[in-house]
This record gives sequence, structure tokens and C-alpha cells, in this order.
Amino acid sequence: MLDIKDLIPLKLASKELGISYKTLYSWVKNNEVSYTKVGNRYYLSSEQLNSLVFVFTKSRNYTPKEFII
Repeated sequence: MLDIKDLIPLKLASKELGISYKTLYSWVKNNEVSYTKVGNRYYLSSEQLNSLVFVFTKSRNYTPKEFII
């Protein structure tokens, strides 16, 4: 079960990834990255964020459809 402490708000996640909030939000809305919704807010799990950071450090030519957990 996912613990609330393991959830990162999209705004913080976008800063960690070095992308705009709008870009990350569009990926979420298009189901291009996995997310958790609590109420009306969207979050990435720490595992998902770490995976995306790993992919971003390997290649800046990343598209989310290439890597979905």
C-alpha cells in the first residue's frame, strides 16, 4: 500500500525533473506517466519520480510513453 509520505506533488516533481508544471500535468492528463490522485490533486510516487529522474539523466530526448511504470 502506498504511504502518503511517498507522494510528491506535481509542482515539486516538475522542479526536480527540470520541466514545467504544465508539461508534467499534460503527461498526467494523457496517462503518459503513472500518478496518484487524492481528492482533486495529483501526485507522483517517490518511486515514479526516481525512475523519471534516472531516465532524464540518461537522455534529455525522453518522451514519457517510452517509460511507464
